[in-house]
Amino acid sequence: MVNIKKQTVFSILIAIGAIILLYDIATENEMVELKIGGLVLLMVGLYGATRQWVDDNKKEDTSATENQNEASLIDETQDQEEGNKKD
Repeated sequence: MVNIKKQTVFSILIAIGAIILLYDIATENEMVELKIGGLVLLMVGLYGATRQWVDDNKKEDTSATENQNEASLIDETQDQEEGNKKD
């Protein structure tokens, strides 16, 4: 199930980090602390959003793997039956 609250928080962190980095690039004086803070916010937001996306899509991947396993079992069973008929 999609967790909209977490997605919103991570999206806001990404946006704030990007805004801070863009602001620091646009201004004449360079503040290393501002760049580090913006980069950290951006990376935390991206990491959290990626983890949330993986958690939300885990069920789809599991069912696809189960379908592939079932198909391979059916193929093996059919191969064994054909081998028994030839003997």
